[in-house]
Amino acid sequence: MRVIFFDFDGVLSPATHGMELARLSGKEEEIQKLFSSFSKSKTGVEWAVYRGISFFQGMEQGKIAQIAAHLPLTPNVGETIAQLKEAGYHPVIVTSGIQEVAESFGTRVGIEEVYGNSLEIRDGMLTGKFTRHPLLTIKSKGRLVREYLKRNSMQKKDVVGVGNDENDWAMFYECGFSILFNPSTRLLQKIEESMKKAEAGKKRDFYDVLRHISVVIKENDLSFILPFLVPDITMFPERLKIKKSKYL
Repeated sequence: MRVIFFDFDGVLSPATHGMELARLSGKEEEIQKLFSSFSKSKTGVEWAVYRGISFFQGMEQGKIAQIAAHLPLTPNVGETIAQLKEAGYHPVIVTSGIQEVAESFGTRVGIEEVYGNSLEIRDGMLTGKFTRHPLLTIKSKGRLVREYLKRNSMQKKDVVGVGNDENDWAMFYECGFSILFNPSTRLLQKIEESMKKAEAGKKRDFYDVLRHISVVIKENDLSFILPFLVPDITMFPERLKIKKSKYL
């Protein structure tokens, strides 16, 4: 058996579940301001997450399942998970977001094992706090994968990572095979620029960006990962337009 770790937002769903929670609770503006500040490096990631969840104090627990039930699916996500399981893969969700949302979503697409940050709930209401300390963040995703391997007596070659952004680098580092799936235009531009520099003999930026990535898939269709993981797969061969760099 091989384990395949999936990021949640942007990979299994094109939506950001934290923002969906914010919309549902009427806190969208506050959350946008908070994470805009984080993206500009004015706040630390853990502080931003702790502060963000505090906005949902008093929210009904039932809203969690409601969010997960209405999150859009990445094209062919359920079919791809089923095919991977049939081929002997064990899928796992690893998110720095909310575990309860990821668990409910995982049930929709056939993923039973989920790691994230669990909400504190009292009398059916969110307290605005997490039960997990320290938080599972973008940096500690790598530690989680490393501990998972040790706990299950597995080696790096036994695991695959699928993510969509630089926040998955730490997870990729611990995986024997990593797939950068449907990355943002900004990240694609960064990759292309680093490739041009590498072709000109300046390879440092290239290795910094791509040293942990095995494959880059531009299409927003999860079935495109299958040919790289299931060698005898014949799904959608006419649609595979993925070009692999000579450096990958």
